[in-house]
Amino acid sequence: QVSATLDERRLRDALTATFGPCRFDHDPLWVVDCPDQKAVGVARAQLQCQPAGMTEWPPLRCALARGAPGGDLVMFNINHGASDGFDAVKLLAAVASAYATGTGPVKPFDFGAAYRLPVRPASAPVSPAGRWYRLAEQRVRDLLAPPARLAPEGKGSDTAAGFHLVCLSAAQTAAIVTIDRPGTTRNTLLAGLHLAIGRWNTEHHAAGLRRAAQRVGVLVPVDLRPPDWPAERVGNFSVTARVSTSGRHRASAAMALDAVTSQTTRNRRTRTGVALLAGLERAGLLPLWSKQSLVVLQPLTRNRLVDTALLANVGWLESPTFGAGAGETRHVWFSSPARGPLTLCVGVVTLDGRLHLVVRYPRRLFDANAAARFADRFVAEAIGVAAARRR
Repeated sequence: QVSATLDERRLRDALTATFGPCRFDHDPLWVVDCPDQKAVGVARAQLQCQPAGMTEWPPLRCALARGAPGGDLVMFNINHGASDGFDAVKLLAAVASAYATGTGPVKPFDFGAAYRLPVRPASAPVSPAGRWYRLAEQRVRDLLAPPARLAPEGKGSDTAAGFHLVCLSAAQTAAIVTIDRPGTTRNTLLAGLHLAIGRWNTEHHAAGLRRAAQRVGVLVPVDLRPPDWPAERVGNFSVTARVSTSGRHRASAAMALDAVTSQTTRNRRTRTGVALLAGLERAGLLPLWSKQSLVVLQPLTRNRLVDTALLANVGWLESPTFGAGAGETRHVWFSSPARGPLTLCVGVVTLDGRLHLVVRYPRRLFDANAAARFADRFVAEAIGVAAARRR
């Protein structure tokens, strides 16, 4: 969201400058008048619930919401096979730059190719047998103790997704975000999300103690790009790693943080999530369609093994500027698609010292009021974890 207005013609030109190497198969831009926040929410849901095709160019859809309170918004729905969240940020910045300058990227974006990433599935101290043992152990645990489902509140029959946006104050952000210690913010948010899910379920079930003891599984995207990865290379080059807690781990904020940190540290050391893919193709990683084939049998399990939630943090961003006439960039929001029909997704961006998060929820799980209540609980739990971290 910008503080002023965006021009439709200039935005179309910016999209052409950014994605122009190929002829457009469709008009990617939709312009809609949004006089209030309700209209913005309707436009956002309508855009995000229509998949952007992989067989058409460009692999995204864009909406310009004009006249919105606080300034115009430009919203993107990018095909997840064409770009993961880490590259979606890059594409947003490129469109903003093209809008401001009238010129596209110095080098055209390279979409759609399958690349071999120079990433080992595990560091030297972890043997192949050890890696496969851990994977087998996780699968057996999944069958015996499938991840908990979030308790519904105010659910409807609509199969679409809803979006609840939260912008923390500078003081709240400073309590959670640690710039000079990579991974600390992610672990704080992860522990806060585990606590929020566990306590939400306890609150919503008569058999609360049993529900509170259930295993909560949260997926976290892991960026596989090496440091020297070319900036113009765009695609889905990430996998997800699971972080789980039991009721015992969630007995306190400090215990939840310890449990989460030990798993993310171990996942980083053993390259959990990469090991399975590398095992299927020793020479390198597989393209996205191969990753998707690994979960093709999920419907046979009635989604029992789908994780409770997904948390994606794309980090601290420099504010993308749309140049003269658009005003300052006030907010940047980000959300990820859900793998399961009842999976909650939380997308996080930190912009200009303020943490922005989107709770993307199935309307068969929450209504708008329930999503707002859950988001408030999540923020409160994350701030509590940060306080425990400092003690």
